[in-house]
Amino acid sequence: MAEDTGTLNQREGEAKEAAGRLTGDESLEAEGAVQRLADRAQEEVGRESYDASSAHPDEADETPA
Repeated sequence: MAEDTGTLNQREGEAKEAAGRLTGDESLEAEGAVQRLADRAQEEVGRESYDASSAHPDEADETPA
């Protein structure tokens, strides 16, 4: 479900960007770009975190000393 939320947030950002371009509202366009890119970055961090924990499942539960 988190992936669906991410996709939804990206689509919402794209819609804001498009609406901003159509209306000439640079602020809305920028807000949409930030939302879309922030969500993509968050997805990538989550993917990397998942990959790291999958690569070392025993170490994922340990806290650093």
